Amino acid sequence: MTKLGNVPSWRAATYGLTMLGLVVANAGRPPRNFSCVSTEQIVVEQMWDVLDWEDPDRRRRHEELERRPVAELRRVAYQLAGSANPIAIAVASSLLEMVARKLGPGGKAEVRTEVEAMLVDADAAIRRRGLLLFACVDDLDLPLPDPLFAVARSLLESPQPEVCAEAMFVAAQLGSRVAPLRDALVKFHQRDIDGGLRFMATVVLGRVRPVDADLQSFRLALLQDREPMVRRAVTLWFADRPEGGAVAIPRLVALAHDAAESEETRSQAVSALARLMTERESAAPVFSALLQRARAAGPEQAATFYVDLARFARAMAGTGELASAAAWLRTQAADESNATAVLAALAQCAIADATIPFSAADVQVLRAAMTRWFDLEVDLLPSLGDQEAVEALVQLAAHGRMDVQAAEIRPLLDRIAKCDQGWLRDWANDQIGLLPP
Repeated sequence: MTKLGNVPSWRAATYGLTMLGLVVANAGRPPRNFSCVSTEQIVVEQMWDVLDWEDPDRRRRHEELERRPVAELRRVAYQLAGSANPIAIAVASSLLEMVARKLGPGGKAEVRTEVEAMLVDADAAIRRRGLLLFACVDDLDLPLPDPLFAVARSLLESPQPEVCAEAMFVAAQLGSRVAPLRDALVKFHQRDIDGGLRFMATVVLGRVRPVDADLQSFRLALLQDREPMVRRAVTLWFADRPEGGAVAIPRLVALAHDAAESEETRSQAVSALARLMTERESAAPVFSALLQRARAAGPEQAATFYVDLARFARAMAGTGELASAAAWLRTQAADESNATAVLAALAQCAIADATIPFSAADVQVLRAAMTRWFDLEVDLLPSLGDQEAVEALVQLAAHGRMDVQAAEIRPLLDRIAKCDQGWLRDWANDQIGLLPP
């Protein structure tokens, strides 16, 4: 039977149709009164309606939960955390965040202490529960407790894939702070286990800093891994963390030209090469092929080439090929949906080659993207071109170009460096390290 993830397609389709029916049925329905409904029942409905954004009761359920006693919210949260269901864990985390707010200034520390105690409980099931809940009480200003890593290591040694997946989920939340789990993740990777989990382990290992000689050898070997998903993840790893990766250039070139590889893997191999190649002679053929593919792509696909073309700018500076690529990029800026990403790429080209035009008006487009990102209130997930715009502004500031100052970029990066997403925190800290003092 065809499957979507771990869910049979017929079941996923049934769930989707049910959710669509709920959205239609709820449209225009008067909101319910939840004051007489048990906390457990409210939470169950909240979990069921997690995808039904049109449900008029969502806000009222949340408001009613806010009125419930702290002890009751605590009890239901820890009860939910006993489930391996990711939606249940998310709702449990949300309830504990609510508890922390209701407790006042020291609330988060109090809840954190409770969860840390779960990590050293004699009951293995409670230790697992504490590990899954820790993300909601994590404080970036405090060191991670050693028991957190001990529990994660024990789960990674489990013969049950679903248990290993729980450890991987938590590890992914830690960003670069996952480093103490490096050896356990490498050992896990070498087991004969599900390819999807090995893919996840590769992604998590990509957050480890620094990439030392042992890790360099390990990721180089992964370029020839038996799993296509793993090969795809490791090419992205080289693209994100190119340091010391020049030794991988021959294998990445082979991947980029291997017709048997997926388009995603081949494209990411080119992205890695764009970061690693500094010699014009070796970069020119790859760059020319990339530009040819970009010009042949349709409007929706063209955006995938902007960043890679810009990353080759250092190696291709002063050549007619880079000037031709910059001229093509300028034609793409006419599409407003792509303008930010295009101008971010052009900025990187202009930094590498002063003959490529880049105006004060172009810089203002990048600044506007940065301002929009900073003004987000709910989360800080970037829109298309936002990261590239900030990266371009950072480079303009670092090179003293176009009167871009570090002080105008730092507030956004400082804020992102404290967000919930580990990968985004790492990116922000990397950019902060590139800013001039």
